[in-house]
Amino acid sequence: MQALPRQVDSPVLDVSSPSLLAILNALPTPLIVVDQDFCVRFVNFESQQFFDLGRSAMVDHPLSDLVPADSPLFSLLQQALQQNSSHADHGIWLETPR
Repeated sequence: MQALPRQVDSPVLDVSSPSLLAILNALPTPLIVVDQDFCVRFVNFESQQFFDLGRSAMVDHPLSDLVPADSPLFSLLQQALQQNSSHADHGIWLETPR
């Protein structure tokens, strides 16, 4: 999983473009965009399938509603935010608290 650098003056993700939305939803892997408070701001179709939840049950909710708060994913995201850079790791298992 890779965290993308964020720009301070821009929205988290502007998906008002239909072509961008179509591209993100066509990705074969789950994509979840979170803000600096780890609140989910966008999910693609594959994310909804992966978590077996609809968009409305995911967006505007804390990421910890989807992934246990002690998951190594949170430390990886925190590093990316602190350093404003991308980070990648392999072998992180995602389990849902449901």
